[in-house]
Amino acid sequence: AGMAFAGLLAPIGAGQWCRRPIVAPPRAGAARVRLGGGSGRSSRLVHGGTRVARAAMAPIDKKASVTMEDLSRGLETGEIQDAETLAELIGKVTLPKHPRARFGELPNGLAYCILPNAAPAGRFECHLEVCAGSADELLAQQGMAHMCEHVSYMGSKKRERLFGTSSQTNAQTDFHHTVYWASCPKLRPSSGAPMLPLALDALCDVMEAKFEPSRVEKERSAILSEAAMVNTIDYRVEVQLLSALHAENRLKTRFPIGLVEQIKSWTNTEVKAYHAAHYRPNNAHLYVIGDVDVDEAEALVAKTFGHLEKRGPPVYPAEESMVLPNLKTENRFLPPVVHEWLGTRRHGQHEPRVHIFQHELMQSFSTHIFAKIPVEPIVTLADYRAAMIKRIVVVALQIRLNVHARGKPIVMVEFSHLDSPREGCAVCALDLVVDSDDWANGLHIAVREFKRMTEHGISEMELRRCLSALLSDSEQLAAQGDRMTNQDQLQFLMDNVACEHTFMDAMQTHEATRIVTAGLTVEEVNEVASEVCRHIARFGIEGEAQPSSVVACAPSGVEVTAEAVVKALTEAAAQSVDASDEVI
Repeated sequence: AGMAFAGLLAPIGAGQWCRRPIVAPPRAGAARVRLGGGSGRSSRLVHGGTRVARAAMAPIDKKASVTMEDLSRGLETGEIQDAETLAELIGKVTLPKHPRARFGELPNGLAYCILPNAAPAGRFECHLEVCAGSADELLAQQGMAHMCEHVSYMGSKKRERLFGTSSQTNAQTDFHHTVYWASCPKLRPSSGAPMLPLALDALCDVMEAKFEPSRVEKERSAILSEAAMVNTIDYRVEVQLLSALHAENRLKTRFPIGLVEQIKSWTNTEVKAYHAAHYRPNNAHLYVIGDVDVDEAEALVAKTFGHLEKRGPPVYPAEESMVLPNLKTENRFLPPVVHEWLGTRRHGQHEPRVHIFQHELMQSFSTHIFAKIPVEPIVTLADYRAAMIKRIVVVALQIRLNVHARGKPIVMVEFSHLDSPREGCAVCALDLVVDSDDWANGLHIAVREFKRMTEHGISEMELRRCLSALLSDSEQLAAQGDRMTNQDQLQFLMDNVACEHTFMDAMQTHEATRIVTAGLTVEEVNEVASEVCRHIARFGIEGEAQPSSVVACAPSGVEVTAEAVVKALTEAAAQSVDASDEVI
């Protein structure tokens, strides 16, 4: 058992990238284009690297609803001849769902997804996600979600039946959920009996856990030991980053490990009360993935979990200051918080949120600039196209930044824009590690690239090369088919469900990528680039949006203050920049 506390620097995010909600409408009189952003007067498009011939328009542009197959056919036959028509048709397409994934819900509210998968052969995984984590805890329950995880699964007799069968089991607690899992062979090695019934029984036992005093005491000791071990400098930095980013809501005080003094004091009755409040079938989602028969697995899920009784959610006392409505009242997979989104705080109206953390165990100077944006579901091809444009901007800017990461003064730099279900938001983050004695110059160099991207965008050559790389990656993933491991597929699936994105298979994703990149213009990309980078590129300018937070972490003894960081960022954003040289 453990805590899911991988951190902001890990690539957490459904669908591998974030998105903007809509595609900008075609501009009147815009030049017709070819794949890769090359502008000109040609009325032909290139799809997947092959030029298609001009043909008379078919009724595809008159259909009320259009599929991806329609667009693929139209591009291949020449029915779709220009970028404007393609953009209009993309707006009519709803993304197709994974053809082999089966989603359902039992009468008691337990949701489930069953996905056959070929890798590794002869094995499957079951994950039970209870939509309650540390952010759901009361003031006097800080750490109880983690305690409940330990007692519910570590103390399960039915879980013990999986021992000695080449199975692995574990659980983890995060802000927004607690997840229990079992990875098992399809058949018991000793007898050839099916293992799926045993795995589902072990997970169902979590929902009906027995809170015996002896088990509670045993797990209390284990958690206190874990709390001592987790208190590393990396963990402390992580706490500082998350606390600063979420200064306006309860995430800053609801870390999964909890408070040691509270953990020492709880009775088994109190822990059981938390379980009763949150471990409800209508507050859980079951995932079964791997070498399974979908019909048999679905019937077994109903047989195993169908007897659980649906119950209402807990009511929080007024003194808990639970803000309602919150993200969880709209989407049970997200934490019960309310965020201040990018744009809420502006220069000239609010003081910038800058936090300094220094410690003698720190080995380097790092600066982290964050912006929080709502997670937007990706359910249409227009959504997917907008996400792809943003991804291109992030990739192009990262390549430019990498040129400067040579150790003096920048040691490491990473720019990301990813969905984070655990925090209930998309996080745009610049993470910069620099020389401690030249940190201001490091900021100056990094911000210069953000300003260059905002003012001048990317070049035609950069766009073509980014598109080529993205299409190549997409093609390679499509070639893997269902050979992606159960664990990788499952994480991708869970993130998509939490963010309400449409879950597609690798071939569908590749086809969507091929379609949305056809006819993409550098002007469209640069329109998005000017907004993605704006909160950094225009730092300090009155009326402009402030980053959600800025955190500087430094060794003890390094001279750095919040005022100095603000001054360095403001001066860096004021510098003049020229268009970028070709660096890709």
